[in-house]
This record gives sequence, C-alpha cells and structure tokens, in this order.
Amino acid sequence: MREQFLELLRTDPEFREEVRRLVLTDELLALPSKFDQLVAVVHELAEIQRQQSEQIRSLMEGQKRTEEQVRVLAEAQRRTEEQLQRQAEQIQALTEAQRRTEEQLQRQVEQIRALTETQRRTEEQLQALTQQVSALVAAHARMEEAFQWLINWQRGEMERREGERYERHVIRRAPILFNGGEGGSPYEPMIQQRLASMLSREQREQLFHDEEGDPFLADLIWWKDG
Repeated sequence: MREQFLELLRTDPEFREEVRRLVLTDELLALPSKFDQLVAVVHELAEIQRQQSEQIRSLMEGQKRTEEQVRVLAEAQRRTEEQLQRQAEQIQALTEAQRRTEEQLQRQVEQIRALTETQRRTEEQLQALTQQVSALVAAHARMEEAFQWLINWQRGEMERREGERYERHVIRRAPILFNGGEGGSPYEPMIQQRLASMLSREQREQLFHDEEGDPFLADLIWWKDG
C-alpha cells in the first residue's frame, strides 16, 4: 500500500495535487504564490538595483568623461594661453622691430637728404669748376693766340731785322755790286725826293693804282748818272 501510494505520488500529477491540498493548509498552499511574488519583487529590486548600478556606472563614466573633457579643456586653455602669450611676445617683438625699422628708415631718409644736399653742393661746385675750367680754357686759348701772335711777331720782327740788315748790307755793297752809281732805301727822304723829281705827274697818278710797279715800295733804288 505504501509503495502504491508513493508510486502514485511519483507518477500521477493529479493525485499528487490532491494529496497536497489534503495535507497542506491554505497558508502553506499560498506560500508558493507569495514566494513567487517575493521572488518577482526580489527580481524587480535586483533589476532596479542593476539599472541603478548601470546608471551609476554611466554617471561615473560620464563624470570620468566630463573630468577628461575638463582636463582636455584645461590643457587646451593652458596651450591657448601659452600661445597667446607667445603671440603677445611676438607682437611686442614685431612692434619693437617695426620701431627700430622706422628709426632706421628715418636715419636713411636723413642720410639720403644729406647726400642729396651734398650732391647738390657738389653739382654746384662742379658747375662752378666747369665754368672756371671753361674760363681757363678760353684764357689758355687767348694765351695761345697771344703767344702765337707773339711768335709770329717775333719771327716777323726777326725777319724784318734780318731784311733790314741784309738791305743795309746790300746798300753798303751796292757801289761794288752795281759798279758805281748812287741810291738807297725808298724810306730815305733824299731818295723819295729824287724819285718824285724823276717821275712825271701822269706816272705818279698811274702808280697810285699800280702798287706792283711803284718804285717807292722797292727795297732799293739805285741809279747811275750819265
């Protein structure tokens, strides 16, 4: 009997359920339902806990990301400030360089102005020197002309004196050269009087227009009476 009862409990679900209702009280029978509810609540709490943990983890990761972003922003801010500082220093250096460049340009402008003034004075001096050189060249040309005239005059004077000497020599030797007679230079008043007495009025008028045949222009007048 006992074996049959146990066999039925193992193999017949309806028999097992009927036995359970007979043996167990209503409170005990309600326990599985409450246990299931409790399990469900526990599962719900666990899910809530899991969700909260997930939210906390997400918040912590977000906080971590926020802190990383803040760190990155702080680093970027630091680099930006350093870059701004370098740019400010560069601007200051450029401003100083610009100031020195302007001062240098000002000095160059003053030097160019001074050079221009010097060039102007130099050109004026060169112009004055050119005028002086032109005056000296003109004076030298006049001196050359005067010197040439003096040389020509001296040569002519020497030739004249040589001619006069030769003329005097010829006049002194004329009695020998012409074998007697008398005469002399037409410059002598006596010779001029003799020529004037020898020439008629018509001959003198003719000689007025004929210098080549004028005896008064001859180097020597000589005659023989007789």
